[in-house]
Amino acid sequence: MSPELIITNATVLPMTEPGARAEALAVSGARVAAVGDAADVGTLAGESTKSIDARGRIVLPGFVESHLHLF
Repeated sequence: MSPELIITNATVLPMTEPGARAEALAVSGARVAAVGDAADVGTLAGESTKSIDARGRIVLPGFVESHLHLF
């Protein structure tokens, strides 16, 4: 099954280990399905997969901040 969303051209901070970085991620349902380089994650795309170009912005997968402490 193809992911619903792929975000590319990003600085993905997966928080899996200190200094970990990636450039793309795929989302299926409410879960992160893949994190990695754009070429590898891009191969998962299907006909209905939405793609977002993050234009170099930072992506924090799974980070939920409901009190706006980040800002």
